[in-house]
Amino acid sequence: MYRNRIVFNLLSPYSITYLYDHALSISSVKWEETGKIRYLVAKEDIKAGDIILTVPPLVIGPIQVQGKPLCLSCYKEINDFNLPVRCEGCGWPLCSKMCQNSYQEYGHTEIECSFLRRSENKPGYNFNYHLYDFILPLRVALLKYTSTQKWTEVQKMQSHSKLRKKNKTFWNNDQIMIDCMKKECSVTEFTDQELHTICGYLQVNSFAVEHLGVSGLFPTAFLFAHDCVPNTTHIIDSKFNMTVRATVPISKGEAVTLSYANTLQGTMVRRAFLKETKFFNCICKRCSDATELGTFISAVKCQICKNGYLLPIDPLNKNSIWQCSCGDEKTEEIISLYIKKVSDEVEKVKNKSITEMEAFLKMFSSKFHPNHYLLITIKCLLSQLYGKSNRYLLHELSEELLLRKIELCKDLLQIFDKIEPGLSRIRGITMYELHAPLMIIATSIDKKNSEKYLKSQLKYIKFLLTEANLILSFEDSTSKEGQIGCAAKAALEESKQWEQLFGKL
Repeated sequence: MYRNRIVFNLLSPYSITYLYDHALSISSVKWEETGKIRYLVAKEDIKAGDIILTVPPLVIGPIQVQGKPLCLSCYKEINDFNLPVRCEGCGWPLCSKMCQNSYQEYGHTEIECSFLRRSENKPGYNFNYHLYDFILPLRVALLKYTSTQKWTEVQKMQSHSKLRKKNKTFWNNDQIMIDCMKKECSVTEFTDQELHTICGYLQVNSFAVEHLGVSGLFPTAFLFAHDCVPNTTHIIDSKFNMTVRATVPISKGEAVTLSYANTLQGTMVRRAFLKETKFFNCICKRCSDATELGTFISAVKCQICKNGYLLPIDPLNKNSIWQCSCGDEKTEEIISLYIKKVSDEVEKVKNKSITEMEAFLKMFSSKFHPNHYLLITIKCLLSQLYGKSNRYLLHELSEELLLRKIELCKDLLQIFDKIEPGLSRIRGITMYELHAPLMIIATSIDKKNSEKYLKSQLKYIKFLLTEANLILSFEDSTSKEGQIGCAAKAALEESKQWEQLFGKL
C-alpha cells in the first residue's frame, strides 16, 4: 500500500539554512552535481506516494491579471468595484475589510505598501492592469531588505541573464515592466540589471498556482531535474506550501524529477518551450524516442501510403526530416506549419460545443495518429464534458454516448500510463470520469447482465474509485481536483453497499 512517509520536510520554525543542512543528512534525497548541473537523487528506495519535499514559498505574487482587479493580500478577484475596499496606505484594491491593514507575509506587506503609495495611479476599472505585472518582481527584490535568508536562497537560482538578453522579446517585455515599475513607484533602489536578473529567476524557477492565480519561488524545488516522464508531482495548497510526492517507485541513485513542460504535448513543442524558457535541450528517454515511448503522440499520418506515420528521423534535432516507413519524407518546416495550422483550430474548437469537438476529431483523424497530442487535447475535454455539459448530463446520455465516454477515458489512460504513470493527477481525474458510465451500463435493467459480469464490473469500478480517491486526496481541497477527489471518496463509500449484495469485491 502507498505510504504517506515524509522524507524531506522544511515546514518548521527553524531557519531555512539550518534545515537544508539538517534535512539533507536524514532525508531520502541528496544533492549531486554533474558539471554545472545540480540536482537531487534518491539516497534510498522511495515508494509511490512518499512525500519527498514539503516547503513554504520564498515569495508569492499575482500572475497575468486581466479583466478584474485583484486583492493584493489574498488574491481573490474583486467583483464589485463600485464599492471597493482599498489599502489605507497605498490605495490599491482589496477584497474586504478583513484584508485591509492585515499585512500578510505572502501578500501585501508594509514595505510593499510604502513603495506602491509613491504611485499616483490608483487601480480602477480604467486602470492599466499591466501594473500588476511588476508586483511579483518587486516582492522578490524587496527580499533583499526584508529577509537575508530568503534573498540568499533566491540568489542560488539560475537567472540565465546572458541567454535571456539574446531573446529580444523576453528582454524588451521585461524592460517595459521595469520602466513601468520605476515610473509608477519611483523605484531607484534597484538597477535595471538587478531587476532583469530577478525576472530571470522568476522565468526559470517559478511555479504557478493556477487555481489561485499566483506564482512563486520555492526553496530546493528548483533543484529537481526535468524529465518529460516525471517520477514526482507537486501540489501547492491554499496556504502556498508546496508538497512534492513520488508518483512511481524511485530507486536508490535515481534522479528525482519534475516536468517543467506540458507532458501532453509532443516532443517538438516541449523541447522548444524548454529551450526558450528554461534554456536547456531536453534529451530524456521520451524526447530521444521518435515514437515517444510507443505512444506516437507526435505522429502525422502519411498521405502517400495512408497506413504509416511520419516521425522525425532524429527527434533531438529540431530540423530533422520526418519519414514514413514507406519512404515518404517531409521537412520539419512543412510539419511545423501544418501543426501550427491545426493548433490554431484546436484553440478555436476548445470553447465550442461537444458536437463541434467531435466533428473536429472526425475531420483530423485521417491526418494524425489517434494518440496525437492535438487530438488528445480535445479528447481530454470531451472525457470530462460528457456527463457535465448542458444536454449531456450523465443521466441524459444515451448508451451510445456512455460508451463513447468510456472509449475516450480508456484511450486516454493507455497514454497516461506511459507519459504520466502512477499517482498522477490526470490519471486520477480520468479514472474518476471512467467509473460513472461504467456503473450506469453495468447496472442497467435493460442489460439483464449476469451476476458474474456485474460483479466483475463493480470490482473494476471499485478499483478505479480507489485509485482516484488515493491520487486526488493529495490535492488541495479548494482546487477543482480536490473537489473531484471528495466526490471519488463519497462514491467509494457508496460502493460498500455493493458488497452487501455481492460479497467482497
